[in-house]
Amino acid sequence: MQYLRQALFEKRYAVAEEQQRRGTALIEQFQEWAKAQKPPDPDTALRERAIYTAMEVTRGARGVYSTLEAKTGISGTKWQNLMIRRQHPTVPMVAALARLKPDWALWMLIGDYPGEPLRLPNGKVDMVHAPDWFAQYRPTDEAWKDFADQHGYKLENGSKED
Repeated sequence: MQYLRQALFEKRYAVAEEQQRRGTALIEQFQEWAKAQKPPDPDTALRERAIYTAMEVTRGARGVYSTLEAKTGISGTKWQNLMIRRQHPTVPMVAALARLKPDWALWMLIGDYPGEPLRLPNGKVDMVHAPDWFAQYRPTDEAWKDFADQHGYKLENGSKED
């Protein structure tokens, strides 16, 4: 019986070591892949911000494309092509979104506010559209908690709550 327990323990230990080795190799592969990535294309970033803004304009509405068509006068098919990433936003699309959401216009066009980079118009940090290189400068959870404590922020799920 003792021999059987010892063999089972050794087998489990070997499996655990193999899983750890594979996990470490996977992390190393991901880090190499991340280093090789190019910065995002500015046109693609503008398209993603335009889609995000259009979704904000139609928040809670049924029929996103027909709602955008009614509000902007631009064909619902063109909005659909934008949303499924078949085309980039046209100048009239960007202008229409800027008229509908004037407080979002600067962010939609250039991706940040002077003095407040990577922030959405509602004050939240825009991590979805943040450049990949930003990740290396992101503070650790511990550093963020220390900062929050020093400045009197209340953290919930790692984000600043007002």
